[in-house]
Amino acid sequence: MTSFPKSTTQHIIDKYFVITKDYFDAIKSQSSMHNREDISNIVFVGLNCIHRVFEYVLYKTKNIDTAVGMAQQTYFYYLEYIEQIHSTELLFRIKQSEAILFVYKKTVFELFEGNKKESNMNTLDNIMTLDQEFIHFNNREWAHFFPRIKKLYEILFYWNHPQWKIEERMFICLNYFRRYLNSIDKLEVCLMYLDYIQKHYELDFEKYKELLDVMIEKTEKIRRYRSNSITEEDKTDWFLIKIYKERDTFEDKLQNSISDLVTWLLSEV
Repeated sequence: MTSFPKSTTQHIIDKYFVITKDYFDAIKSQSSMHNREDISNIVFVGLNCIHRVFEYVLYKTKNIDTAVGMAQQTYFYYLEYIEQIHSTELLFRIKQSEAILFVYKKTVFELFEGNKKESNMNTLDNIMTLDQEFIHFNNREWAHFFPRIKKLYEILFYWNHPQWKIEERMFICLNYFRRYLNSIDKLEVCLMYLDYIQKHYELDFEKYKELLDVMIEKTEKIRRYRSNSITEEDKTDWFLIKIYKERDTFEDKLQNSISDLVTWLLSEV
């Protein structure tokens, strides 16, 4: 499989982390958002907007600085959008499609399409779906790299935890997101289990931090991920055995020893 040069990959990851951190900083600076019941949804939708714009602009221009600048504009316009609908009391729950459309019209439409209506609609279709024809214009590694990042932020920040606010997600961003990004090509199995734990158990923040610590420490020690030799059947078998056939062991380790749990879960990787 072809791939980015290591220096290019690291440069993209470093920039992606800075954009995400700055986005969290911008949200935290707006005190009116802190106590909103839908703060998790607001933050998540904004990350989706930033990710899509960054990916799209990078594909179109192959210029990281241009993609960074457009991603920064994205969260400025997104937060402007949130403020507008909040001030008029029109918002009960952010509609992702409406927020994305607002942001895209303010950013990539003008950059790539100007006032061409038909081309604008084609651009919207490409960004909203990132359809296969568009992705295939790039090499295979490009088609895998950004979906992996998207899956990471969809899981890592534990969006469905009912008690967490911006402070918990900000902590995860500052202390874990960069490390997990740097191990993005070795996280598939790890994220599979993390996603399951989030959906079936409610961990308090301290225990979740412990879980993230152990997972990334063990993942970083993996010298080479056997991605080409691990099949979907292998992963399904591991999952079914650990989660269902050996459920008692799984729950005992989850309750009593996070380190033992992670070592056990990742023993086949």
